[in-house]
Amino acid sequence: HVLLTDNMKTVMVQPRLAGTKGQLHTKAEQFSSDFGFTFKPCMARRPQTKGKVESQMKILDEIHAYQGKLTIQEVEEQIQKIILRSNLAISQATRQIPSALLEKEKESLTPLPTKVIRDSYRIDHPKAKVSASNLISFRGSHYSVPPGYVAKSMTLKTIDKMLYIYDSTELIAQHPLSGKKVNYLPSHYEAQLQKTIPYLSSEDVKAKAKSNLEKIGAIYDTTD
Repeated sequence: HVLLTDNMKTVMVQPRLAGTKGQLHTKAEQFSSDFGFTFKPCMARRPQTKGKVESQMKILDEIHAYQGKLTIQEVEEQIQKIILRSNLAISQATRQIPSALLEKEKESLTPLPTKVIRDSYRIDHPKAKVSASNLISFRGSHYSVPPGYVAKSMTLKTIDKMLYIYDSTELIAQHPLSGKKVNYLPSHYEAQLQKTIPYLSSEDVKAKAKSNLEKIGAIYDTTD
């Protein structure tokens, strides 16, 4: 019924301080309303409650230690091992095993909302295969990746009008979402051109890349 949380910006616009309730983010408020619970932010600068929130960060830190070292499937398998270990360990706070305590607390758990509401919060990660031109297709536009990924399947994520392209868990490219048909980062095109015409000097590669990119109408307002 109540979720104890830190004063993170995704939840709180204004932090909860002594004598004030703080201000909940409108999206967080809508989320809690849809799922039938109440956010209870811990009081800022009060370690007695903040410690309860921070104690769970060690699990996230353990997962983060595998960043870029495992495939998505291997990450999921590692998370299952961590979950099993955590659920069977005696909690310092309750002096009980979490999995056993959960059975007792199930009667107090609130039901999930309808599938329609749950699906509205679901984040899909579509896949796209890299073409021979080092491009992936997304929403009718094409975006470049560095050389070496032709025919491989990439995972795509969109956040705040940005497209992030992953090879498994490794971020290999990012682009502003664009309505243009072809979106090359100059660094990607130059690297591919250098592989195709290895005898050209770096200055000639840059000049030829710029000329070619102008012809295909690529964008230039992104950083290398």
